Amino acid sequence: MKDIRLAFLYSTLKYVEMFILAIVNILLARKIGPAEMGYGMSFLLFVTYSNYFNLGGPQVYLKMKAIGNRVDYNIISKNIILALLFSLFIPLILFDNIDDSIFIGLVSITVLLRSYYLSRCRLKENLKAINIINIFGSFSLLLLFFLFVNNFTDYIKMWFVSNLLVLIIYVFYEVEFTRKLINGVFFKVNFDDLMFFYGVGIKLSLIGLVTTLFLSMDRLMISMLDNDQKTLGVYQLSDTMSMLFYVFITNVQFYFTQS
Repeated sequence: MKDIRLAFLYSTLKYVEMFILAIVNILLARKIGPAEMGYGMSFLLFVTYSNYFNLGGPQVYLKMKAIGNRVDYNIISKNIILALLFSLFIPLILFDNIDDSIFIGLVSITVLLRSYYLSRCRLKENLKAINIINIFGSFSLLLLFFLFVNNFTDYIKMWFVSNLLVLIIYVFYEVEFTRKLINGVFFKVNFDDLMFFYGVGIKLSLIGLVTTLFLSMDRLMISMLDNDQKTLGVYQLSDTMSMLFYVFITNVQFYFTQS
């Protein structure tokens, strides 16, 4: 019964976070209009899929620690560097606007790094910290929106700043974990351990990728059709709002499942 109450509390606080983000999206749509929202759809899709540049790293870390196996932080650190390079340079290839490409890459980097700290807090069953830090992130984005956002480019920049603030809190909250990740950059890795890491990680990533494809296939297909940007913008906002109904199930699953 206690676990059920805690799962309900975690999901409720997650709804608070999502509700604040929904307000930000509504305000953004009103501020910039549907055409510019449509322009931003491809950037938002990139952030959604860029999380797989991690090649399952956070999931492998969580799984190995949950079953009591040794975790090689040297491999994790190298994997993070590789994912960060992908996140930074691939947008420059995909998108024409250099400024937006750079900042959407930086947003992706913060999302990738946060995923490791989320796994760390989840492993320690410190879900209250996840809730509090993420709600702070939502509030900071809302505040930054009111202060600085006039167009979609401004939104991407403030999204990065908000994510960076959250990441800084995680870094200091998990100082020991951060130290291990930094130290891991400077040591060599065992090839067999590396192959095992990616073997498990890619399998776990593929499972998550199927789910992500299922949830975002409509946006992918619509973005490929010859629709005007206003239509894309209206659909993007509708899709964002509809995700509120999906949150409860996924967060109950997040609470009760580690490996």
